[in-house]
Amino acid sequence: KNYLNFKNFFKINFFSISYPLLLVLSFSNYWNLCKLRESYVNTNNVVSNNDQSNIRIDNLISTLQNRSFSADDDLNSEDIRINTRIDELISENKQSNIRIDNLISTLQNRSFSADDDLNSEDIRINTRIDELISENKQSNIRIDNLISTLQNRSFSADDDLNSEDIRINTRIDELISENKQSNIRIGKESLFSLNEDCIDGKWNVAIGPNTQHSLCNATQNIAVGRSAQYVLKEGNSNIAIGIDSQRNLNQGKNNIGLGNNVMYESKKGYRNIAIGSNALHANLEGTGNIAIGYLSGYGGRNSNFNAERTNKNTWIGNYTGKSVSKNINESIAIGHGAKNDKSNQVVIGNKNIKETTLNGKVFVDGIILKKGNIDLVSKINMLQKKVEALESNFK
Repeated sequence: KNYLNFKNFFKINFFSISYPLLLVLSFSNYWNLCKLRESYVNTNNVVSNNDQSNIRIDNLISTLQNRSFSADDDLNSEDIRINTRIDELISENKQSNIRIDNLISTLQNRSFSADDDLNSEDIRINTRIDELISENKQSNIRIDNLISTLQNRSFSADDDLNSEDIRINTRIDELISENKQSNIRIGKESLFSLNEDCIDGKWNVAIGPNTQHSLCNATQNIAVGRSAQYVLKEGNSNIAIGIDSQRNLNQGKNNIGLGNNVMYESKKGYRNIAIGSNALHANLEGTGNIAIGYLSGYGGRNSNFNAERTNKNTWIGNYTGKSVSKNINESIAIGHGAKNDKSNQVVIGNKNIKETTLNGKVFVDGIILKKGNIDLVSKINMLQKKVEALESNFK
């Protein structure tokens, strides 16, 4: 009975020792390095259980030795078998301890190998991190070089643009200079408004203060005298000689004004000739007029009959056309103070003329005598018919 109890006891302890070892081996193979610490804990538990088994075996041996040796030979034989079995168990226990030590050594070696692998992986990771840091530094260097290159290109582009602006401004200055050089100006603020926008303002002559002051796109004009052609902006081939000559002429071509204040109030005119102080002074618009003489074609500031819009008229002599109608065309007045008051009229002399001599042949379409309203042509025709009748009677 004691033997059976001891045998069962030993089997239970043996399996209690072997089963944790099998679990430790299976867990170590399954989890490998990930559960390394848990494997150590299980190993320590196995060692602790083995120590407890040894203590219980020692206690059992001590108990058996203290028993009475009075048993019979069968009991001694049984004891011998028990002792033999105990030795076997002890041997097995030693072998188990050897396997446990081997397992611990294997686990330690694996741990060291895992540590070495981890260290090697750490070294590779750190090496890769260093490589990435180096690549990042190189990238930053390339970026800095690129930024520097772009900045240099930007500065170069700015320099090119500035150089181009300088060339353009220089060319504009040259064009302005050429334009100014193609014009002649003498006097304060003469050709004052001429600038780079006045492309067609060329070959003008301005002599005197404020001459051609507003001129821009006008060509081949001559102004001599203070404020002559002052407001002229567009036109060509106009000549104004004298103070305020053609002063308010804004548009015009081929006008000639000689004398102070000639064509003074004219704003638009073409092919007009005004010679003499204040000639055609108030003619606002007109074409093809000729006024020669002081105040020719002008009745004075207070006159209500100044020529304002007239065309193709001729006034020759001082005061000719004085108090003339505002709007007449193709009329002629010759002589001091001769007045023409309607279109298509010829007036020679003034009221003080007593006699007019016409040498050579004079061809007249019709003659009307103002005194007595005698129609001389009709009378002559009647006389001619009577003469023809008398001649026929004599025959």
